[in-house]
Amino acid sequence: MSGREKCAWCRYFDRYYTRGVKQFNKTELGLCRFKNTETGARDGCENFAPAQKDKRSERFLKHCLNDLLTEISEIRKVIESEDDGDNTE
Repeated sequence: MSGREKCAWCRYFDRYYTRGVKQFNKTELGLCRFKNTETGARDGCENFAPAQKDKRSERFLKHCLNDLLTEISEIRKVIESEDDGDNTE
């Protein structure tokens, strides 16, 4: 088994994360969706299938994030304009 055939690089592996103070942290464990069992990121098996990056999903995610950031910016402008109105009364 080569280094690239580890579960961490397999399309069936879903890594577990823990919530940190400022970010989510990777764990060394995850779920193998092929076997439906918990497995280590450094393990491997005969069912290894290389993970493929889906460019369409990545573009869709960037589009959604852009829309969310735009909405947040607009909400911020509304709140700031309401605060400005309160100070003048």
